[in-house]
Amino acid sequence: MYDKLEQNAKDLIQAIRTATGRSAIPHVVCLCPASPAVCTDPLLLQVEQLICSELRRAPGVLLLAAKELGAYPVINYYDADRDHMGHIPYTAEFFAAMGTTIARKIYALQQQPYKVIAVDCDETLWKGVCGEVGPSGIEVDAGRIALQEFLVAQHDAGMLICLCSKNNAEDVEEVFQRRRDMPLGLAHVVASRVNWKSKADNLRELASELQLGLDSFVFIDDSPIECEQVKAHCPEILVLQLPNSPEQIPRFLENVWAFDKQETTEEDRKRTAFYRENQERDRFRQESPSLETFLAQLQLRVDIAAVTPEQCPRVAQLTQRTNQFNCTTIRRTDGAIQRARRDVVFALQRIAKE
Repeated sequence: MYDKLEQNAKDLIQAIRTATGRSAIPHVVCLCPASPAVCTDPLLLQVEQLICSELRRAPGVLLLAAKELGAYPVINYYDADRDHMGHIPYTAEFFAAMGTTIARKIYALQQQPYKVIAVDCDETLWKGVCGEVGPSGIEVDAGRIALQEFLVAQHDAGMLICLCSKNNAEDVEEVFQRRRDMPLGLAHVVASRVNWKSKADNLRELASELQLGLDSFVFIDDSPIECEQVKAHCPEILVLQLPNSPEQIPRFLENVWAFDKQETTEEDRKRTAFYRENQERDRFRQESPSLETFLAQLQLRVDIAAVTPEQCPRVAQLTQRTNQFNCTTIRRTDGAIQRARRDVVFALQRIAKE
């Protein structure tokens, strides 16, 4: 029994790899849950694990395992009567959840990724006004803990975290220094605008400092007034109003499609460090007496080498950029880059033989 299941799984894996190797179009593969009668069968779980382990490494494949469909939890997913009568095994509610999850994957493939999360402080990162009650008086409840943990995870996945708050900068800095129970720290923050200017103006300044467009920004605030003002003056920014109830915050964050990412590369994880280095270079440039002196003291070294398979996801990312990295406006997926690399390698090998 297991041998037959395993062979069918291997045939499926090979068929998907062949299909993705012939096409630049990404393939979304969804593994649907089994019926309750067999969902805990060890043989079935082994086969599912085999499929997952192989397809997660396959270029051009976005895998949705059964457990990943839990973003929209459905208590009763199986419909025994409809399965018996027409081989329609799931409830309407589960079909809706599964369809939405697949749509999110496709949307993540097509959307231009956001790069910055700018977040308010008082009543957003914590409950209370730090300028009035001090660092010890603010409350970091379960909802705010979830928000801060979410921001840290987004930072680790390559998003830039900024503070944008109407506050005294010293008060906010003291909170970060003294409240060791907060998951988010100043080390995660790449830039801040903590003052009494309008948040729209501060967000424009942050965009200028980071050399990014406003359409790269997500702004999170608890205040409906502040949210509406940013929407009115910076319509390019995605504005998210944090729920009033702390219990609703984790669910709210899980259901924002803008935070879905295709894949996290090593460069993504180092993005905050890269931007800090760039800020240092800008300061160094301003202090240098001439451009020649600046370039000489940078001690730049450029190494040119062939693309390796491990670098293909990053190369695909760069083709999605609208700046100097891609003047053709042609966007390429990881699978397309892998195939192009393969074609070049085969061509060079053929030339070498001739």
